Amino acid sequence: MCDNRLICDNARYYHAQLVKGYLANSRIELVFLPPYAPNLNLIGRFWKFFKKTVLYERYYETFYQFKTACNNFFAGLD
Repeated sequence: MCDNRLICDNARYYHAQLVKGYLANSRIELVFLPPYAPNLNLIGRFWKFFKKTVLYERYYETFYQFKTACNNFFAGLD
């Protein structure tokens, strides 16, 4: 069984008429997190961890060094 629900925060673009119009004829259902519940938004917590690990108190002289640090972070998640 395929679950066609998409968990969303309450960003404005999820409520746009264009999105609502598209989803009216779709099998996708948007399920919104309660407002002011950042502890339920796991992607926000993940990106905070990413920034703390890769960005804070670090300087990358080149974009390649920054890209390598990002790739190493994601590779270390396995």
